Amino acid sequence: MSMNNGQRKEMPCNWLLVGEIRFCKNLTQEQYCASHAFKIRKGVIIPQPCKGCKRGTKSSVQLCVQCEQEDIGTIYVSEFELDPLADFYYPALIPPLSILASRSDIPYYSRLCC
Repeated sequence: MSMNNGQRKEMPCNWLLVGEIRFCKNLTQEQYCASHAFKIRKGVIIPQPCKGCKRGTKSSVQLCVQCEQEDIGTIYVSEFELDPLADFYYPALIPPLSILASRSDIPYYSRLCC
């Protein structure tokens, strides 16, 4: 901080706004304005610039939603190649054992129960 006639110089807050390329407009004598300093003390994630477009993001991979969607590309599972944008992949839904026990068409589960 530079001193000017015994007083500290005010400067813009260093908080990068999420989804934007600009910083908070509030003036402060510290690194962050009072509201953003309070958020930091409470444990809020400080926005970082996106690696692709430099917009503020709170993503752990430091990519905004738009850049992350462009970066997805191809996913490999073992030797299989999946295109995540072509289809939606849902995990298999497995019914409770109580329901499977009554299913005679599923021999493995019918042997486990009862």
